[in-house]
Amino acid sequence: MTNTRKILSTIILIAVLLTSCNSVEATPEPMEVQNRINAAVAQTLAALSTQVALVQPTDGPTPAPTENSEETPTLEVGELSVTVQSQNLTPLPKITNTPGSCTDYAAYVADITIPDGTMVPPKTSFTKTWSIRNAGSCTWTPEYSLVWIGGDLKGTPNKVPLTSTNILPGQTAHVSVSLTAPDEFKKYRSFWKLMNKSGQIFGLMDNTGKEQSIWAEIVVGLRYDFAANMCSATWTSSSGALPCPGIQKDPRGFAYLNTAPAIEGGVKENDPAIVMVPPSTNGGYIVAQFPQIIIPDYSNLSLRFGCLEGYTNCNVRFRITYSIDGGPEQELLNTVHGYGEWESYNSYLAFNNQFAMVGKPVSFLFYMYAMEGSSDNYAFIFSPIITP
Repeated sequence: MTNTRKILSTIILIAVLLTSCNSVEATPEPMEVQNRINAAVAQTLAALSTQVALVQPTDGPTPAPTENSEETPTLEVGELSVTVQSQNLTPLPKITNTPGSCTDYAAYVADITIPDGTMVPPKTSFTKTWSIRNAGSCTWTPEYSLVWIGGDLKGTPNKVPLTSTNILPGQTAHVSVSLTAPDEFKKYRSFWKLMNKSGQIFGLMDNTGKEQSIWAEIVVGLRYDFAANMCSATWTSSSGALPCPGIQKDPRGFAYLNTAPAIEGGVKENDPAIVMVPPSTNGGYIVAQFPQIIIPDYSNLSLRFGCLEGYTNCNVRFRITYSIDGGPEQELLNTVHGYGEWESYNSYLAFNNQFAMVGKPVSFLFYMYAMEGSSDNYAFIFSPIITP
């Protein structure tokens, strides 16, 4: 609007000058001069009325020209050229709100099968299953996968479907891979992560906020030594959870490894024994549940049990049970032993596969119960092993 006013002022001034120039030939009357000025202004305003309308006033600064700007029009007013700029403004794109993207994360819950350290016979195929939680904001669909990312134990195949159903954020899923134990007797690990439908790989968040893999860990072998793996077991008693090794004289019960036990009857041994002392209360017991092992063919469980030398009031019930692949406990042995002479136990676990455990993950449990009227029940299990 300011530019328009300047143009009009200039035009009026020019009209006055033109009128003045014409007065050299003849000096018009004052009224005639005014009429000429009015006519010139009216003609100019009429010419400008259409072009000025192209320039729209704005409250802000004038936008910069674009490549689509029209050619600048020129107006002729007498002998004066007056330029007025006209623009085609490029319209701004419409802003639309796009849905926020979701995030993929997982959290470890538990090992369902083959806990870390499980003994697996050479060339034995097994299925490792984890329980993991969808800790992100994306829904896991059947398009998600579990992929092998490293380790000396490879999957077959190295990429498997994660789930057959949708797993919503916060829900838990059981995911599995098929593995085969190598020939060499040693420890092996297999590392896995998850892959979403876009091919992006993600892992599990630990307690520090770092992303980790999930893994399977096995020990390839045919011989399992329960005494050497004593603290791999979960120890409890009728009074609750217990540490390993235990604290001697703990009224809740305790267990420890005696590497040179003196056994009832005056026998001294150089091989280790697991000493188990249940609480003295009526019905008191102590139990060790060992991690799963995959039972080789032709396997035999052998051990001896009794009371330590000098504990003449020892009188216990000794039980051995087992659980196949997390199933219910089944009993192998249930017998009472009083102080006197130790006893032997042998079980051919794979004989005609009578216990249906060959090639399956099996957890063994050892119990000691305090018999009524007994005291100082320092019972032991001597050299418990599984051998082919």
